[in-house]
Amino acid sequence: MSAARTQQDLLQLLQQVENRERVARRRAILYTLVPILVAAILLTITGLQVYRAEKRVTDANLEVSKLEKRKSTLEQALILTNVQYGPSGNTAIDSKTKGQQENQQMPFLKQVRASSPAVAGQVTPNGALVYDFQLWVEGSTDMLARIDAVRYEFNHPTFAPATRVQESKDRSKKFAVGYRGWGCLRSVIVTFTLVHPPQGPPPQGNFDMCAALNW
Repeated sequence: MSAARTQQDLLQLLQQVENRERVARRRAILYTLVPILVAAILLTITGLQVYRAEKRVTDANLEVSKLEKRKSTLEQALILTNVQYGPSGNTAIDSKTKGQQENQQMPFLKQVRASSPAVAGQVTPNGALVYDFQLWVEGSTDMLARIDAVRYEFNHPTFAPATRVQESKDRSKKFAVGYRGWGCLRSVIVTFTLVHPPQGPPPQGNFDMCAALNW
């Protein structure tokens, strides 16, 4: 009986050791898997956050690109509104900028004239008539004697850099300049250099050719 009892106790002891080893192995596996699962979850969350952030950045860049294109389109449209196709006019009258204050610049600007005789037999590729546009300063001998030079700025993309700004010092021709083309400009910046310039900036103003030509 004693030997059998001892053998039974040993078997139970071995069973308990095996159970404990089995539990220990399960715990070891669990302790190993938990950090891996936590790391995987964190990586997944981080990846989603990075993806969403990158998507927001991409969307923002697309919006900026759209706004820049719209800005460019509006700027071009604004520039193009400065030109107008002509009918057939060749009149020459005064021009006065709306809302411009009466000051020392106006007596000179009010003397600017414009003409636009059509060029016989010439049209643009799209069928528009071609004109010889000319700008000059009409005034008395005394008034013209006060002017040393007149600078005209034709602010439009169809003008080549060499002709976009023209200056005349020829008093005998009334400081005339000109160009050949299909349309007038609504805004020509005219700057007067005087023989005896006053203090401050030189007389300058906006000359509306289209209004002056009744176009």
